[in-house]
Amino acid sequence: MLLTFFICLQFPSCATNGGGDANQKIPVESLLSSSGYSPKGSMMKQLPNVENKPLSELTAYSFDSFRFPMRSRNFTGFRIDATSSEIHSLEVFHASFPVEYIKKIDKEHLYTVSKLEKDDVQFYVYCVFNRETKKLTKKDGVPKNGTYETWETTGEYYFVNRKLSHADFERINVGDSLESVLSLDPMFEVTWDLHSFRPVTETVLLLADGIELIETQNPTDGADLFTVSKKTFLPFGSNPRVPLGIAPEQTATYHLLQLNDLELP
Repeated sequence: MLLTFFICLQFPSCATNGGGDANQKIPVESLLSSSGYSPKGSMMKQLPNVENKPLSELTAYSFDSFRFPMRSRNFTGFRIDATSSEIHSLEVFHASFPVEYIKKIDKEHLYTVSKLEKDDVQFYVYCVFNRETKKLTKKDGVPKNGTYETWETTGEYYFVNRKLSHADFERINVGDSLESVLSLDPMFEVTWDLHSFRPVTETVLLLADGIELIETQNPTDGADLFTVSKKTFLPFGSNPRVPLGIAPEQTATYHLLQLNDLELP
């Protein structure tokens, strides 16, 4: 069941009669704890006053509840993972992984940071959501007719184990093995196209100064045959729409590139 939320009902400063302290800090839990659509613009109005937890103090949740193994053919011994189908909106995400850190990207996008844990190793996931709007009437259960918003995932999930920069990846060269990349960043993963069961050759790594795209050659018999075939660095502040290396006529959008910097663990 899709859970939605009314932000305006909780914060008097959002109401039409005004009131409230515009500089008062708002706990993240209060921002996302109620149910129903929120009036358009209310989330962005409140975000500047949200009091986020320090990354080190975020609650750790199980990685296995965020990603789950797919029952699919797997030619290299890799477990084929997919993001949980339960996580399709900010409301449902919050119900499973209570949000403790949330920030604005632009007026249509925001991101959350959560801490995950697997095999006693802790790391972070940065999740991007975009605003979707809908005109509702009192028949839909809202207090008055108008335009309301909800927040849906864009499918952008960035896993970060430690703070790295583009300079750290200068030691990785075309032709290097997958193991050389994993020794630098254990969050590097080769993902799979579940239709063709072939590896997707472009992996996205979130760094302190931008995003690194690393393409790998297709293996023929096992994970140890993956090798680096191309590297592309996208600094913060660059165009978030990027041609796909495997299909240049198509583009991918990395919304976090719109930021000037990013807090990493």
